[in-house]
Amino acid sequence: MPLVLIVDDHEKNRKLARDVLRAAGLRTLEAGRGDEAISVATDNRPDVILLDLRLPDMAGTEVARQLRSGTGTGGIPVVALSASAYAWNSDRLLREYDARAEELLRAVGLQDFRDSLAAELSYGRKRALEIATTLALEPELMLLDEPTAGMGHEDVDRIAALIQRVAKDRTVLMVEHNLGVVASLSQKITVLARGEVLAEGDYATVSKDKAVVAAYLGTEHA
Repeated sequence: MPLVLIVDDHEKNRKLARDVLRAAGLRTLEAGRGDEAISVATDNRPDVILLDLRLPDMAGTEVARQLRSGTGTGGIPVVALSASAYAWNSDRLLREYDARAEELLRAVGLQDFRDSLAAELSYGRKRALEIATTLALEPELMLLDEPTAGMGHEDVDRIAALIQRVAKDRTVLMVEHNLGVVASLSQKITVLARGEVLAEGDYATVSKDKAVVAAYLGTEHA
């Protein structure tokens, strides 16, 4: 998920930008001074920096110059902002995303939880919400790391069905140890053991591979 550094000495402006960016599924960092912005950018390497041109300790142009010449920050895109950039109604802008948010909630089966806090959702539904925020970026490729780990059977079935739906329109690369999920979802499977590829193919092929059986069940089963 892209990371955006917001640099502005006015808390109200930072909050405005933060609310809009997070509503779009982006992560944010903030800085209120030029020297702080340089330090945060150096430590965190954001994907883009939104930079106010008027800061209390140095001009925004000087901040941009130091970022361009800095190790690791020279390639970060910097978008310069003036006060006029914030002269719009944030509530009106956010409401424009309501229809898309409802569509995403329906897509992951969370339409009945639209008024719930994310912290109040079950573990499985939190994973569904994570997938929804990823879908908001309209990715062509989704990377999922053990999406059903730690879930009960009901949540496993729900998330597996969700992954199957979203995979119709994009490529999904998934790390998963639940063999039932692997068998039901995967078109091509790569089996790894200690960093080495043991086998590749569909489930029927790799599940009968002697090296795979030996590695995961023991040599007596091979």
